[in-house]
Amino acid sequence: MTDSAAQPNHEPRSNSNRALLLKFVLPAGAAIVLLFWIVAKVAGPPIPPASVTAASVATPSLSSQTQPDELATLAAHNRAQVTQRADQLLALIQDFETELKIWTTDVQTLPNTATGKALATNPSYIAAFDAIISKERPGSSAAQRYRETVQNLTQSARATTTTPLSFYAPPERLLVELDTLTQSVQRDIADYHSDRESVQAMVVAAGKSGTASVETLESALQRHRERQALARAEIIRQHTEQAERKAAELEASARAEQIRREGEAKAEQIRQLGEQNAAKITAETEASNRQAERDRLLAEAKDLAVQKLFAPFLEKGLIRINIPNGPKTPYPQPVSFKDMRNVLSDAQTFAKCGAGSYYCKHNDRPRWPLPTTEAEWKEMERRRQLFVKLAPVWIELGLLNP
Repeated sequence: MTDSAAQPNHEPRSNSNRALLLKFVLPAGAAIVLLFWIVAKVAGPPIPPASVTAASVATPSLSSQTQPDELATLAAHNRAQVTQRADQLLALIQDFETELKIWTTDVQTLPNTATGKALATNPSYIAAFDAIISKERPGSSAAQRYRETVQNLTQSARATTTTPLSFYAPPERLLVELDTLTQSVQRDIADYHSDRESVQAMVVAAGKSGTASVETLESALQRHRERQALARAEIIRQHTEQAERKAAELEASARAEQIRREGEAKAEQIRQLGEQNAAKITAETEASNRQAERDRLLAEAKDLAVQKLFAPFLEKGLIRINIPNGPKTPYPQPVSFKDMRNVLSDAQTFAKCGAGSYYCKHNDRPRWPLPTTEAEWKEMERRRQLFVKLAPVWIELGLLNP
């Protein structure tokens, strides 16, 4: 055994434990447990406020080889970013307060100063100044609110800045919120600055005119606002009168329309009394005509001579029209009117189907000869139209399938 091996190991047990843990613990969850153990031993517990939860804290990317001092460095870098951005924002809020003070001294005091009297000589300047000074804008309370918001957002980052080996890293959303707040303050400053420059330009232009006013700008503003109020009142009065006239016109029109409808209703009653009998007679006549027409069609459909004209379709067979290669019907029967939709499209198709061609080439029912003359083709067209007219009756009689 060497001297070095014989010597006792004086390394603190806590350091030995840390080395073993860093060597063998690979999962991220175990690494986090290790980090909190080191913090407890070296620096004490971290001190973020209760408002910062574990879910909201941005944890640096960890691996099994990440050292505690590296993690602390990453967290410190993130905190430095937040505090730097916050300090810049606080300086910007100070600029906003400076702009507010200038606005108070240079703009808000004009209505009661000699400088403001120059504006009082020009109605356009009075109206423009009134529009600017009456605009709703954030005041000193907004600056205080902005400052408190910055303090609340950065409290955790600032509280842990001086803590040794602090692993608290501010969430990324803090930078986003600080940027959003920065843009709001910048807009407020720009709005004040732009309006103040507009007022200053009017003051300079009014001063060059050399015209002095005996009344203050405050008095001129008061008269301007009174005129504006009177103008608005006049517009409201005119609109009210127009609305009242329109309402009266509508009421008179509605009354006239009511009288007209009542007169027409009475006239209609008289007319209806006179037409009821005529309508009854007309309805009875139409019903009689419809019945007569039905009787005529029924008689024509039952006529054997007529039925013989359409033997290719009314005679019973086993083959279905329009499905020549399909299965045969179990027993002889007439064709289906539904199967004849294509057949009835025109006289030529109707004639050829009855002659046993086209959709009817395998038809096992009687056939007719094809027309050859113009007169025969005209007769075939008449026959097709007659078939369409008599088909519903034949379906009722069972001579034609639906």
